[in-house]
Formats: sequence, C-alpha cells, structure tokens
Amino acid sequence: MVRKVIADMSDDIRFLDKDKLAEIFKYLNQTLRENQLQLEITVCGDSVMTRVYDNRPATKDIDCVLSETNFKLFEEFIKVNKICIYLI
Repeated sequence: MVRKVIADMSDDIRFLDKDKLAEIFKYLNQTLRENQLQLEITVCGDSVMTRVYDNRPATKDIDCVLSETNFKLFEEFIKVNKICIYLI
C-alpha cells in the first residue's frame, strides 16, 4: 500500500524556493540520522521541478509517496518534530 503526503507550510501559504526545499530536506536528513532512522521517500511534483530541474521558481508544497511502513515512521516523525503537514 502506498500513501501520498502533501507537506504544506501553513494556511498562509509560503512558497518554497530551491533553498527552502534544500533546508527542509537537510533538516529531515539530520534529524533521521541523529535518531539512527532511515526513511525512503519518493518526491514528485513541483518540488522536484523546483529543486532538481530548476524549472520553477518555487512551489507551495512537497508531494511525496511512501510505503505503508515508511508512512507510519513519517507520521511519528512529524508528531515528534511538530511539523505542519497534511497527510492524504
């Protein structure tokens, strides 16, 4: 089973540029490393176009797909770190 996750910064939508996306992923990596955890996320959508291909100046969200196991780990991660994320 695969679930889709949409990370939205808040109701007053701030755009995520290339640097902000890098900061978010760096924080995620550091926190997982500190807790000796691994998480496999498939990132897709406008965040890839912004970060990897430099095709867009910014995006409003981070779309990603997780396996059921990774989804449960990610749910716990966002609870502990109090990150504003909408899971669908």
